[in-house]
Amino acid sequence: MYRLASLLTFLPAFIAIYYLVMASERVVRLPAPVQIAPVLVLLAGSLWLLSGSPVALLVFASVAATLGLAVVIERTRASNPGVSRAALAVSIAASVAFLAVARSWIPGITFAFAGVTVIACQEIALVVDLFRGRAGIAHPVIAAAHLLQFPVLPTGPLIGYQDSIRQWGKLDRAIGLGAFAYGMRRIAIGLIKLILIAGTLATPVDAIFALPAANVSTDAAWLAAVCLALQYYFRLSGCADIAVGLGRVLGLRYPENFRRPYLACSVREFWRRWHVTSIAWLRDYLAFPMVGRDAPTLRLAPNIVLGFVLLGLWYGGGWTVVGWAAYSSAFLALEAVGLEAALARRPRFIQRVYVLLVVAVGWTILRADSLASAAALLEAMAGLGGVARLTSVAYLTPQVSVALLVGLLGAGPLIPWLSRWRVSIDALTASLAMMLASVWLLLWRVRLFLRARPRP
Repeated sequence: MYRLASLLTFLPAFIAIYYLVMASERVVRLPAPVQIAPVLVLLAGSLWLLSGSPVALLVFASVAATLGLAVVIERTRASNPGVSRAALAVSIAASVAFLAVARSWIPGITFAFAGVTVIACQEIALVVDLFRGRAGIAHPVIAAAHLLQFPVLPTGPLIGYQDSIRQWGKLDRAIGLGAFAYGMRRIAIGLIKLILIAGTLATPVDAIFALPAANVSTDAAWLAAVCLALQYYFRLSGCADIAVGLGRVLGLRYPENFRRPYLACSVREFWRRWHVTSIAWLRDYLAFPMVGRDAPTLRLAPNIVLGFVLLGLWYGGGWTVVGWAAYSSAFLALEAVGLEAALARRPRFIQRVYVLLVVAVGWTILRADSLASAAALLEAMAGLGGVARLTSVAYLTPQVSVALLVGLLGAGPLIPWLSRWRVSIDALTASLAMMLASVWLLLWRVRLFLRARPRP
């Protein structure tokens, strides 16, 4: 949706304006259910960032149509249920059409971070909540800001409209040095995940997946599978960390989207920890009980497969999405009929190895160019195809080796250990932020002073 470089250039100015507006509104209160001025700044910043997207006009048209139909739904819900139901159907159809057109315009993995999926999901959730009487359009600006708030656009987390209303009503109490330090730490962690780990691991993944299957050795296939699993996790969770961090800086508490999924002891538990808000959205708004309260049954199997198809399309998969969805659904079904109970009697280490193997094979299927390529790669992983010699050393450069080691530790035991030191890390982050700001201000003043001095 927007380039990282432009975002880093935009953020300092945006945060400065946001805080100035927050300080001004503490003096002059406007009659509104929330602090409308900072919400306006958030909406303006989001519109500015979105204006550089190749689908910007499509996004704005979709949001405008959703807001117009939302007003119709709200006003006719009690007086004319038929009109309200028709407006709901049109709104959902328009959001799905918007998503389909954007998917055809934006290729591959780029689509996963384009933001259109988040916007479409938020649009559908908004109109469904209005139709059910769970929410009301407090102000068009507030609703538009909810749909377009830029911190969550790349990959989420998805947020309920009522949650946004509640948080925007107490922004002045949520902003402080502690929240700022915590937010900056999460942003730094997200950038490290996104650039240094996921970006580095993408190199061997792209190189190995681009080879003909006959040229892939068993060790190289496994290296690609492990790097791919870590790449998906650190790319998506890195964006989620940046979103959570930006939210805290702005006084907003976004929900956690990843809860250390690679430490899960079953595939069902994995999907409860992975992309949490999207799974909850599928359950609450499209009645897909993938890993919700309902146990997987034969009657629910088509819904579960369809839910995985939607997730796969979000992650940028091609025709392999259907194969990945069937594969992932099959393991949920196997666990429901007894596999999970049998695994529960085994040591935790065996349970986690099982989950990692299942998930790594699944990501390989999703990432492959075709089902035939996926089958050939799986044969190479099983030692049944490809070249017989070891070739993975050619891809293990020093940078890749370090990123792989850090990724393995970070996706597993390292993060819980580091969480014991989070208060100290937050204090250090705040100190560094203040020091850098002071140094920058000093250098800026010195530069102005030197320019103002008369030349001899």
